[in-house]
Amino acid sequence: MIIRYSQKTSMTLKIILPLFLLLFSGACQKAGKGKREQILRLNIHSEPPTLDSRKATDSVSIFVIKQCQEGLMQRGEEGAPLPGIAESVEVSEDGLIYTFYLRKAVWSNDKPLTAYDFERSWKTLLDPAFPSENAFELYLLKNGRAAREEGAPMESVGVRALDAGTLRVELEHRAPYFLSLITIHPFFPIADPVDPFVSSGAFVLEAWRHGDQIILKKNKRYWAQEEVKLLGVRLYIIDNDQTELQLFEKGELDWAGHPFSNLPADALPEISQKEAIHSLPLAATYQYAFNTQVFPLHNLNFRRALSLAINRKAIVENITQSGQIPTTSLIPPLLWGEKGRAPLKESLEEAKECFQRALTELQLTVDQLPPVTISYNTMSGHHKIAQAIQQQWARAFGLKVRLENKEWKVFLDDCLRGNFQIAKSAISATIDDPISFLDLYHYPNSSRNHSRWNNPKFRRLIDAAEQRKDPKERLCLLKKAEGVLLEEHPIAPIFTYRGSYLKSKHVKNVTLSSLGDIDIKRAYIDEELSD
Repeated sequence: MIIRYSQKTSMTLKIILPLFLLLFSGACQKAGKGKREQILRLNIHSEPPTLDSRKATDSVSIFVIKQCQEGLMQRGEEGAPLPGIAESVEVSEDGLIYTFYLRKAVWSNDKPLTAYDFERSWKTLLDPAFPSENAFELYLLKNGRAAREEGAPMESVGVRALDAGTLRVELEHRAPYFLSLITIHPFFPIADPVDPFVSSGAFVLEAWRHGDQIILKKNKRYWAQEEVKLLGVRLYIIDNDQTELQLFEKGELDWAGHPFSNLPADALPEISQKEAIHSLPLAATYQYAFNTQVFPLHNLNFRRALSLAINRKAIVENITQSGQIPTTSLIPPLLWGEKGRAPLKESLEEAKECFQRALTELQLTVDQLPPVTISYNTMSGHHKIAQAIQQQWARAFGLKVRLENKEWKVFLDDCLRGNFQIAKSAISATIDDPISFLDLYHYPNSSRNHSRWNNPKFRRLIDAAEQRKDPKERLCLLKKAEGVLLEEHPIAPIFTYRGSYLKSKHVKNVTLSSLGDIDIKRAYIDEELSD
C-alpha cells in the first residue's frame, strides 16, 4: 500500500545523490551543540494526493491527516477507543443510538468546533454529488447508504446535532465496533470553509513545499496540547529507500521503514549487524487485485489458475525477507483472534488444469492469448515481486506478462477508474474486526472494490452476520463470506505484512499498532545527545 520509489539510472544516482545528501544535511542542523530541538524528522516517500479526510484512501495522505485532525474518539495505546473531541458518550440499550457530548474544543483558527461540524461533514460525504471512495464507511448510519445510492433525503440520515455540544447518531444495526470505527479519518470533522491549514488535532500544517517536504507545527489550540511534547514534525518527500536509509544512518532522519516504506531487502543483513531492527505483525495483506470486468480476468478459471500458480514462499524468502507470512487468505489471523498460519492453497498441477479449462472457455490457445499486464506504484519492492510473478506465470503457462510501473497518484486514479487488468493492492485493517476487510467487497457500487467483483451470496452472509448479537455466530458467518470471496478469486493474496523499521534511540514514546497506525502525539526527543 505504501510509497513510491523512483528508479533512476545508476549514473544519474551517482551524480545526484551526493549533492542531495549535502543539501539535506544542511537542512537538518541541530538546535545547539549536543541538543536536539523537539522536531521529529520522518520521510513519507511520496506527495499526499489530498489532505481532505473525506477523500483520502492512501497511506501517505491518511498519516498526515491523522496528525492534524481528530474525531469524536481516538485510538488509545492498546487500540481501544478513547474520548477525543467527544468528552463522553451514552449508548442506548439496543445499541442503535449513540449520544456524544463534545468537550469545549476549538479549531486551530480559534473558531468553536461543534457538533454541527460533524453533522455537516458526515452528510457531505454521503451526498451523491460528493466525489469520494470513503462514503461506504458511513453506510452504518441509519439511511446512510440510502442517501448515497438511492436518493433518500439527507434529513433522514442518522446523524443530528442536538445543539453545539451534543451529537446524536443512529445506526442501521448494532455494531459493537462502532466506537472504534469513528476513530478513522472519514469520520473526522472538516473546517468550514475547507482549509488544510485549519486543524482539529495535535498538529497544524505550517508549510507544504511540493516535492520537498511538509512541515507541521504543534497546534497550541488543541484541547490536549499540554500532552504534545513535540514542537513540530518535518516530513520529507524522498522516494528512494536507499537514500532514506543513508539519511537515517547519518542521523538526519529519525525513522526508516514501516509504516512509511520498506527497509531495502538487499541491505537487511548489513543493517541487522549495526542497528536494532524493530518489527511487529500487522493486520494487513499484500495481494493482487484482478479486474473481473475485463478480458481475460472475467474468467474464473483464468483467475484461479493465476492465483494457484504463485509461489508465495519464494517471494517472502527471496524478495521481501522481513518476516512476512505467505497467505492465500484475505483476512490475517490476527483479526480472527487466531494464532499461527492459515494453510496455503497453492498447486501448480491444479493451476495448469484451471488454465487449460480457461483457454477452452475463452476459445483460445496460449499463443493467441494477448499479454496480461500487472500494474503497481513506483517502488523497488513492488517491481521485484511483479518480476517474480511474471516469471512464475511464464514458466507455468507460457503466459506473456507485461509490467506497468506508475507514479503513485496515477496508479491510485487508474485503480479507481478500473484502468488495469491486474493491480498490486494492499489492504490494512482500519479496525480490529474482519468486517474491515470484507466491507470493501460488500457494496457493488463501491469504488474501493477495485476488482469490481459482485456476489449476492457474499452480501447476504455479510448482512446476516451484522444482524447477529452472538459474537461467535457473527464471526462464523463472516468466515463463510470470506470463503465465498476466496473461491471466486477476485484477488490473489500473497502475504500478510510484518512491519520492520529503524528508530533513533533519541525518539521516545511513539506508539505503533498492528493496524498500521503510528501515534506521535505524545512522542518526544531525548534532547541529551552523546558525542
